[in-house]
Amino acid sequence: MSGTSSTRKAPAAWGTVRRRESGTYQAFYRTNGRRISAPAPFRTEAEALAWLAAERAAHATGTWIDPARVSIAPAAAPGTLTLASTFEALCEALIAEEDAYAEARPATLHEQTRLIRRVIVPTLGAVPLGAVRPSLLDAAYQQWHQRSPAQARNALVALRKVVKLGKRRDLFTFDMSDSIRVHPRKDKPIVTLEPMQLAQFRRTIADWRDRPDRSGPQPSRLLLDVTDVMLATSARIGEALGLRTQDIEFGERLTIVSIAGTLIEGHGQPKHWQPTTKTEAGLRSIIVPEWIVPTLERLVLSAKYDGSAYLFHTSSGKPTGAHAVHRQLRAVRDWAGLSPELVPHVFRKTVATTIANHASGGLDAAALTLGHNRARVTEAHYAKRSTLAPDMREALNQLAPEETR
Repeated sequence: MSGTSSTRKAPAAWGTVRRRESGTYQAFYRTNGRRISAPAPFRTEAEALAWLAAERAAHATGTWIDPARVSIAPAAAPGTLTLASTFEALCEALIAEEDAYAEARPATLHEQTRLIRRVIVPTLGAVPLGAVRPSLLDAAYQQWHQRSPAQARNALVALRKVVKLGKRRDLFTFDMSDSIRVHPRKDKPIVTLEPMQLAQFRRTIADWRDRPDRSGPQPSRLLLDVTDVMLATSARIGEALGLRTQDIEFGERLTIVSIAGTLIEGHGQPKHWQPTTKTEAGLRSIIVPEWIVPTLERLVLSAKYDGSAYLFHTSSGKPTGAHAVHRQLRAVRDWAGLSPELVPHVFRKTVATTIANHASGGLDAAALTLGHNRARVTEAHYAKRSTLAPDMREALNQLAPEETR
């Protein structure tokens, strides 16, 4: 390639695609009074339009190369991305790069790949990279948000990575994903349970298990035991269901539960134990209160008797899945007319609020117990703020009128 244009070219008259008698497609456009034709016919109209889009992008960015000044046009190496490549090809390049670097956890990579192939590619995959515009990315995100705000939020994270890869490969001149108008995440009220509500909930579970009108055998203690373990350890439901007998250390004075991993399931993955948690801070050891010790002893003995490594296990010894807990909880809610907001995550928020508002606790203690990297996450999403200010009467007495001191 002997040279490039030294000045920014005027916008071309875009462009023309004609179908030839042979069934192939010819593409050309005019710029500066000259006709510029594609170097070879295209098999499909989409390929011809992609070439026009790439040429137009080159003109717009001032990187257009005059064919008359090119002696030999080197062919792109196999697998090389160009402006004529599809957005799907760029997505697959990101998936390959993420797999090669393996910086994220397997479950995270699996979910990211799923979102790319099932959400992003069906919307944007056929678009040539030279035709990608901020307005197109914004329209895609708005479409996803209308369908599912939560999924759109996660898909946007993956989309940003794809676009950044395109920028690193010199396919985009700027990060177009920065132009997307993102819907603000609605603040949800933090739902927690007071001690009396917890006591009533436990009684409701017991009444549901013992109800005289039930059909079949009595339901297991799964929901009650998982609830108590989550309340005593602050564990996420996956962390609680992933607890193994070796993670429980019974001592004369203290019992310590180590959160050493989590149970992974769903989104096409087989159920398995993962030796990492949601964050690095999630790997932690909890000194549990005395009231949970009898439950832990019973669960450990049951697991050893059944030949399972997991406190919560199936008849085959494998860990019990979260779906079993959710199924029992839905049954209890429906039977007792409880709020659908009562989900397992409420127990974690109850723990956070209890510790944060306790005299010997605070937000930092709550964050460490829950396995958060930063206390602000605990404050924003987990710990329900107490409206009762601390007792500062002794300090405020200094401000009283002299005659009342």
